[in-house]
Amino acid sequence: MSAPCHTMVYYIEKSIVQYTLENLTPHSIVIEDKSGTLITILPTPNFCPRIEIKTTLIKHIGNIPIFTTTYGKIVDLPYESTSSQGVHLNSYIVSRLVKNACPNRKDFLCPVGLLRDDKGNVTGCTGLTLN
Repeated sequence: MSAPCHTMVYYIEKSIVQYTLENLTPHSIVIEDKSGTLITILPTPNFCPRIEIKTTLIKHIGNIPIFTTTYGKIVDLPYESTSSQGVHLNSYIVSRLVKNACPNRKDFLCPVGLLRDDKGNVTGCTGLTLN
């Protein structure tokens, strides 16, 4: 199970460190700076973690059905990446729902600073967040 990724090389204390970001969301991740200049695009992956969801009809308000939602186990969750000097060398971009379900995963990032077109559709983000 390999996902499209973006590899960056950094220098940490005179050592070359390769850092990889893998997009594990069901859509491409477009990251732009605040002036609108494209930083990178991480393409749609071959797979992404998802949470099993069960909805149960509990009543109707008029003809509108009202449900309760129960979240189950996470499917296709990658193994946690190892860290070097406190930096995870492989980080995963996941949905906010997956991130919230795995609060101890320090290798999970979510889009932040959502960018929208004139119709309100999300077109990208300005960065990634650890929390």
